[in-house]
Amino acid sequence: MAFVLSGIIEVLLSYNMLSMKFQLSALIIAASFVFLGFAAMNIADKVVKKGDSVAVTGTAERVVVSDSASWSIRIESKQHDDTKLAKEDLIEIKKEVLAFLKGNKSPEPKESMITVTKICKKDKDDYGSENCSLGILGYTASQYISMETPDVYLVNNLSIKVAENFSDIDLSNNTNYYYNNLKNIRADMLSEATRNAKERAEGVASAGGAIIGSITSLSSGVFQVTAVNSVDFSDYGSYNTNAIEKKITATVKANFSVR
Repeated sequence: MAFVLSGIIEVLLSYNMLSMKFQLSALIIAASFVFLGFAAMNIADKVVKKGDSVAVTGTAERVVVSDSASWSIRIESKQHDDTKLAKEDLIEIKKEVLAFLKGNKSPEPKESMITVTKICKKDKDDYGSENCSLGILGYTASQYISMETPDVYLVNNLSIKVAENFSDIDLSNNTNYYYNNLKNIRADMLSEATRNAKERAEGVASAGGAIIGSITSLSSGVFQVTAVNSVDFSDYGSYNTNAIEKKITATVKANFSVR
């Protein structure tokens, strides 16, 4: 590299027509090339060399479709003066909902116990006390209807239809989608992530002119189950139950010897 620099300087100085200012600029440029060359060699040498080890993270991803769903519907009566009327109102609402579900080929639903709630009078400065010390305005009754099925798209469509057809009553529904085959693909995904780690290690090693050897240590990270286009990440792992299609990400941390 020094030989190249001296050659460049001799050529530049031999041209008397070049101004001193231009000669100085040319010398600075030439020196810069030499400096960058040494820097590049130094960096490449520090990337990895024989006898070192390389630590990398490997990943594997798969997109899957949920294979089971759970669905719960909460229905609530209007406010009534006594508990009996509140329960009767709830039962009438429930009959309509169950008839709609049956007509749309819903899975067999399960019913929870009916809960009766007091509606307390509140002072304007009362932030939610439920002891009804100021009196009772009335009662409402509520109940959950729930079901489970492998037909995830049926549940998805029904939950939308229920919300549309019963918008005039106090009703809420909650759907959760699960992928139960994760335990069967864990080993394959970890193997794929390990191969990815080796490819990354080979790329790092080749920059220093070295060759990757054997794995000296290997550990698996937590699995992330997210929506397909999500970038959510948790150190403790994540499991999205809102999306039917899910992205599963596996990670491994690996150390490789270098030879």
